[in-house]
Amino acid sequence: MKCSKFFFQLLAPNERWIYEEEARKGKEESRFNLENKYTSQGKSYAEVEREKNEAIEQLNKMNYEIENTVRSLDYCSCELNI
Repeated sequence: MKCSKFFFQLLAPNERWIYEEEARKGKEESRFNLENKYTSQGKSYAEVEREKNEAIEQLNKMNYEIENTVRSLDYCSCELNI
């Protein structure tokens, strides 16, 4: 580590920018990677997002099934004989 730091200091500014740009890109990519960020409960934000999407998908499926069931009912057979 110390050798690489020493080597980096020996580089001219016009040679150093390549490495600085690469480091900046790496930091920016990791900032948006939800697999490496965690909630206070220890779950990754990516896992929380997947669970949320699964719950939404389950609700959508349930609503679809309910709508299809209600549409398929035979209204004549459901009349109450009063």
